[in-house]
Amino acid sequence: GAETLREHLCAPPYLSVVVAMRNDDYGGHLLHRFERGIADLAEAALLHGLHYELVIVEWNPPSESPQLRDAVRWPESLLDVLLITVPQEVHTTAACHGWEYEAKNLGVAASRGTFVLTTNADIILSAALIEFMAAKSLRTSSFYRADRFDCIELIPRNLLAADAQRHCIGHAVRH
Repeated sequence: GAETLREHLCAPPYLSVVVAMRNDDYGGHLLHRFERGIADLAEAALLHGLHYELVIVEWNPPSESPQLRDAVRWPESLLDVLLITVPQEVHTTAACHGWEYEAKNLGVAASRGTFVLTTNADIILSAALIEFMAAKSLRTSSFYRADRFDCIELIPRNLLAADAQRHCIGHAVRH
């Protein structure tokens, strides 16, 4: 009921998923790839009972594109999102050579999860990985890594998460 949901949302999440993102179409169709990734995360987390938050750091958003809060089609099942926007003024005064790792470090610092997963904005986490993390068997004394498969072909928007993962495996170009 409502009390269970309130307790779930008020308790610190088990996992913080941190990404750096900007609406600059990096690599082509970035917004579509990002939306696909967060939709699949939300669907798989709901299915497996993973209590997580999504921390997005929008670093120096391009002035010619809408900011993420307006540009993204947010999944209804995405419950806990922290969107941090770092304006151009901060970017130009910060002594950084790039922005991805600065953005991810900021996201990690702002995160509330017991564990933190930093990843790229267009990564689709496998259902097996979500299920593993939802089992709450992660250890604070360990670092974890996972294999990655690169999929060149865009995943259609209308696929469910499980079908999207099968699509990726069938179109993988690199492991």
